[in-house]
Amino acid sequence: MLALAGVLLTLEFLAAAPVAARMFYLERPKLGVELSYVFQQDNNQNPSQTTSSRDQRFLESLTLDSRGFVYHPALLQFELDLTPTWQQQNESASRGRTNSNQAFYLDYGFSGAIFQYKPLSLNLRARRNTSTVSYSLSPTTSNENFLWGGTLVYKSRRLPASLSFDRSQLQQSGFFTATEDSDRANFTTTLRGERSQTSFNADYDNRQRVSQGLRQETENSALRLSNGTALSADRRAYLSSSASARRTTSNGDTTETVDISELLNWQHTPADQRLQINSSYSARYSLNQRDGERLETIPLDASLTLSHLLYENLRSLLRIDGGYLKFTGGENRNYGAQLDFGYTRRIPWGQLRVNANNRYQIDDRTSNQEIVSVVDESHVLSSFTQTLLNNRNVDLTSVQVFRADKTLEYQLGVDYSLTPAGLFARLTRLPTGSIADGETVLVSYQYQSDPSAKIATYSRSFGAGLTLWTHLTVDYQLSLADDSPLSGETATIINESTAQTLSVLLQYPWSESELTLSEEKNNSGTSLRSIKGKQKFTWHPRDNISLSLSGAYGESELIDSGKNRQSYDLRTDGRWQPRNNQQWTLSLFQLGEKSNVPDKFVSSGVGLFYLLHYGLWQVEADYKYRRDEQSLVEQKFTQSAFNLRLSRTLQ
Repeated sequence: MLALAGVLLTLEFLAAAPVAARMFYLERPKLGVELSYVFQQDNNQNPSQTTSSRDQRFLESLTLDSRGFVYHPALLQFELDLTPTWQQQNESASRGRTNSNQAFYLDYGFSGAIFQYKPLSLNLRARRNTSTVSYSLSPTTSNENFLWGGTLVYKSRRLPASLSFDRSQLQQSGFFTATEDSDRANFTTTLRGERSQTSFNADYDNRQRVSQGLRQETENSALRLSNGTALSADRRAYLSSSASARRTTSNGDTTETVDISELLNWQHTPADQRLQINSSYSARYSLNQRDGERLETIPLDASLTLSHLLYENLRSLLRIDGGYLKFTGGENRNYGAQLDFGYTRRIPWGQLRVNANNRYQIDDRTSNQEIVSVVDESHVLSSFTQTLLNNRNVDLTSVQVFRADKTLEYQLGVDYSLTPAGLFARLTRLPTGSIADGETVLVSYQYQSDPSAKIATYSRSFGAGLTLWTHLTVDYQLSLADDSPLSGETATIINESTAQTLSVLLQYPWSESELTLSEEKNNSGTSLRSIKGKQKFTWHPRDNISLSLSGAYGESELIDSGKNRQSYDLRTDGRWQPRNNQQWTLSLFQLGEKSNVPDKFVSSGVGLFYLLHYGLWQVEADYKYRRDEQSLVEQKFTQSAFNLRLSRTLQ
């Protein structure tokens, strides 16, 4: 506290000192305040035991911020901030377990810019965070985190560049012991020409951490060079080139990737002509090495597209393309043709749309490797859609699912389920797991490659849509695809699929209704029938009052196995603003999933929120209650929480 008081007095003295008596200027410090109280109680019940816990936290925080310059703003401008924080926490759990702690955090930092108005400038930054946590039943834990770095910036219209370096150190001692050192460097530059732009980027990151005697070291380095060039003055021919390399080493395991690509897009006719002719050519080389395993791909593609606007509302498209793919374990040649028609016509009450698409493609695949590895295949997991891995004949025991940033590996049976779906594998998020609805995950696995074969695929689709009075939209789409064997071992890979979808959307200023019916039949994958519906009502009885009610329902059935799943989501939100500086919000929800496994999950809750602004001060208060039930494991979970926060804007 004495050190804090000394800093405050020093800042006040410097701010009040005459300009002639100092070689720099310092603004009068701005002050921000935050006071908060948090209460949370959890109860967890299952057949074997019942547990409960209670947590109360008090937090008081001050923020001081000041800006200034040394000698002249063009020489050095800087900003200083200081944030002391006090926290008291009391925890109690079932069976008489209690714990309390007091913590003090002192954060302060510096940022500055030297010669920021010159072509060459330097930005500096430094920050130190310290904290001490005192537990009633264990020794005190101290944390100290220090970061410093800078960025050298060269300002040029033709060749701007920046070079940055940051170093951070973490030391944790006491009840938990850990140290972490991190260095990160980056260089970026761009060369701008009349018709081209070339960019270069280099990254380096090294992180070493020792926690409880366990040492972890990760090193990343990456280079990327890219160029875009207009080959003609009218920019109808454009060449894109890129080359990148990355090397990652983590605890002795090394992953190396190399990627080189060229893409040429050429529009042969002026943009205002009815007949458009475009061609595209691409070449790429990709290499991935990990744990002594080498994955290599070389795809080559070319296409010629003719698009003709026959009338103002009738367009036709002819596309001819071919490609070659060489990968570790085999190669694949493909060539095909596509013919599309699209027709749009305005009618007295709206608009009519019709489309027809046909494609014929031949794939000639040669495979000399039985087991193929896939690394970091991206998928989005959602409650209302099914997710199939991209390849067939997957070894289910080899599947690994990671968070998108690779910082966490999800657990089978806890976060997700994995089940066969014909020749494919279906990945499903579990509602009680850690994967959020709509989250992107990365999947690595091994699969048995298809045998060598030459297959022709004929696919076609037909669609029609109608919009009436801008309120009602109806769309129908039918897609069919058939494989025909030409040569090779094809008994297990012939595919026939049919998919159709009907969607209806009805919109008004106060209501929105949506219904989607779909059916997909696939002899080598899954045959699925589903229905999805959404409804939302919105009322504004007064300018300061609004109420919304929304619901969603989905049902899906695996036609082959008869397994089905239903899910629903009901929500109500109300807002009342008695004055311009006050607002009340009430939210209620209930969502659930069930299937004929049997399994059932239900979650419901309510929340009340209050917000008040008064000058520089702001008050936030909310109460939340949630109850979850999982019938398969006979588990019930309830949570109630209250939060109160008083803050003053930095001024």
